[in-house]
Amino acid sequence: MSTVKYLRTLYIIFLSGIIPLGVLLESGLIDISIVEPSSIVGTWTTMTGIALTVIVIPLSLKWMTLRRVKVAIKDSEEAYRMHYSLRLYMLSLTLIYHIILYFMSGCEPTFGYMALMVVVAYLFVWPSEDKMRYEMSAAGEHQES
Repeated sequence: MSTVKYLRTLYIIFLSGIIPLGVLLESGLIDISIVEPSSIVGTWTTMTGIALTVIVIPLSLKWMTLRRVKVAIKDSEEAYRMHYSLRLYMLSLTLIYHIILYFMSGCEPTFGYMALMVVVAYLFVWPSEDKMRYEMSAAGEHQES
């Protein structure tokens, strides 16, 4: 399987696995409301969620331009696949964190907004052949300069 097909499959699997989680929780089939948003635990989880989102979204969007990643992906589709998968894992785990905490806190809007921001960031990491070639060639140019 080509690298881009693999990454697209992974992208779709992540999203198709997360959507049923939201549907199950929203329908009430699974009830996990245990955190009171106004409590100390609720405040801590809210602040942690905001910090996680503020760190993970920019990091995942800039991941392929980091110096160490550029060096690693030069002329290696396997390394590119690993780093791109890591980028998707970061966003997916953050999205799952926010969806679960949204329902654990009794539908606290902050977690819903953070999950929506992660979904929007997800739209910017759709794998394509052109993007892969560009990022791998940019890594090669970085090495030469």
